[in-house]
Amino acid sequence: MEMSLAEFARIGVFETPAKDGVFSLRTPLLKQGITTDTRARTDQLDICIKVYADGGENEMHAHTDVDHAFIVLSGQATFHVGREDRISVIDQHQGIMLPQNTPYWFQSTEPNLVMLRVSARIPGAPKEKLKDLSFIPERIELEGRFFPDDVV
Repeated sequence: MEMSLAEFARIGVFETPAKDGVFSLRTPLLKQGITTDTRARTDQLDICIKVYADGGENEMHAHTDVDHAFIVLSGQATFHVGREDRISVIDQHQGIMLPQNTPYWFQSTEPNLVMLRVSARIPGAPKEKLKDLSFIPERIELEGRFFPDDVV
């Protein structure tokens, strides 16, 4: 599935590249939608800042081409890992590691969940195909409000 840059921007998919390996975690808070902003990337490693106005990734899924971890910077996330009834509540400054092929989904338990996602590509694993993202609501920022400036 091919998506235009405008469609990626509408749903909050960005790439803000690191300069000399240095990147910022400062990111706008949201009224609606999500942000997935890749801050640093190599052939094997991606570092993204993710913001969810509400909700989360609400369908059980697994990634076949990466190991990844989520670190909660602000808010709280409830992860369902492996099966619906295996629940882990991840608080601010905690994280969860999800090895390749681990089924999971998560939801925010309060507005503006901010997480750092670190993904390491598995050598030789075929790159996943992009799924249909048209269901994601348009991203609307909370004007003048940013993580970490406006988070208690």
